[in-house]
Amino acid sequence: MSLIRKDDILNGSYKVIDMVNEGYFCVIYSALDLKTNAQVAIKKLKYEGEGDLKLEFDYLMRLAPFDYSPTPLAFGEDPEDISFGDFRI
Repeated sequence: MSLIRKDDILNGSYKVIDMVNEGYFCVIYSALDLKTNAQVAIKKLKYEGEGDLKLEFDYLMRLAPFDYSPTPLAFGEDPEDISFGDFRI
């Protein structure tokens, strides 16, 4: 897992403010959206393989009814290129 530091610019769009929390699956950072100037949360997934990533995505999808839109993208990846076995985004 690559190290993210304060003031790093991610995907050309987000400036890291601080690490908020770290759990089993991910690290959460607060960041500034450079396009909208809004403070946002960035979730950096920690995973060993596609199985862990799919499990985390399933957890995020359970939040969907609560007006939460998961975007399980690695920075710089095209959403059309991401798949979880037979499931495609």
